[in-house]
Amino acid sequence: MLKSMHYIKILVVAAMVTVLYSNCKKPSGIDNGNVIETPYSLYFVDTLGAVYKTNDGLSFNKVFNPDGFPAKAIITSGEVVLLCKNNIYSSIDNGHNFNHAYDSLQSSANLFGMGYALNNLPIDCNQSMIIEVPGGSTSPSFVYACSDAPDPSGTSNYLGVAYNNNHGLRGNWSMDNGYDTTPGMVSPLPVQMVSFALMKNGTLVGLALNHNSAAGGPSSFRNFINPTPLDAMAIWQEVTGTLVNSTFPDIDTTLPPNVLYPGISGFFTLGRYNDRLIAIDQKGACGAWYSDDMGRRWKQYSGLPSNVPLLCVSSPFDQVSLIGTYGDGLYIYNQGTGAWQRNNSGLGANITVRGITSKRNYYKNGTTKDYIYLATSLGIYQSTDMGLHWTRTIPGNFKNIY
Repeated sequence: MLKSMHYIKILVVAAMVTVLYSNCKKPSGIDNGNVIETPYSLYFVDTLGAVYKTNDGLSFNKVFNPDGFPAKAIITSGEVVLLCKNNIYSSIDNGHNFNHAYDSLQSSANLFGMGYALNNLPIDCNQSMIIEVPGGSTSPSFVYACSDAPDPSGTSNYLGVAYNNNHGLRGNWSMDNGYDTTPGMVSPLPVQMVSFALMKNGTLVGLALNHNSAAGGPSSFRNFINPTPLDAMAIWQEVTGTLVNSTFPDIDTTLPPNVLYPGISGFFTLGRYNDRLIAIDQKGACGAWYSDDMGRRWKQYSGLPSNVPLLCVSSPFDQVSLIGTYGDGLYIYNQGTGAWQRNNSGLGANITVRGITSKRNYYKNGTTKDYIYLATSLGIYQSTDMGLHWTRTIPGNFKNIY
């Protein structure tokens, strides 16, 4: 009897070993811990407008030849690649061919004709001017873009936003429904949307400029939210903070009061870190600001360089937050001190960081591996430790990455 029980135990242990082994190995002997289930696609664009693709950040292919027109942004929506140049172009064959999708994209030339761009970088390299809002099982994904299309109704609450419920493809673009001025503290005026950020709770936040500046008067940025961006009939709501007086906004409730047009000014674009909204000045005069209530109140960050354009902000996997600069490298947010600090470990001297993105590999045994990528003036850089250290994997001069 004891021998029989011992024999049964041996069989049970052998079966457990077999199950564990089969979970880690294919019948062919391939280690599932090294087999990627779904390879990611990383797209990046150089300063001449050529588009490249890689699935590992190391080897790459040029999928679209340079056309002499630099890109402002690049994103994907479903299987569609959307490239923002003078217009929006779409590709359904992984970037090999692009077709015209939308022709009223915002640019520095049509923002009141006041020439905001600095070295052709801030406005004309603005990843957050287009954004995808992923759909669910019963709703298609939406793509939103900053637009200068004429307001068909001539209303005072013109927003400058176009949307598309078919992955950005041609023929599916519409102008948004304006905004509700009731919650705001500023008189209804046509505004020009310049940047988007999608919060963790699904709210789409937008940052816009007043058209009032065209008349030479003071102007500040105004903040808007769309709580249900997957609803084509949704109305944006203004959440701009209270004005202290008719000229200068309160620096603790809106973006900085020295943002006046014309004159010394800043140009802000958005990002987010978990539930915190971040606004960076792409011209360099006003630094970076943050809001913990989706744009109602703002406070200024410390630790960033003075008078240096801040070109991009991203928070990969909501584990770290990074800001790329013009000529001063990369800055990382220190949660302990609440300040930003320079982090150029592995990056070249005086490097310009124009784009930040993140990718995740899923392996067949259920494990994952995270990567962060930078598009810089010296090449594509990769980090495998949440942005602490960097390795250049592809040389070149790049503007956009997604």
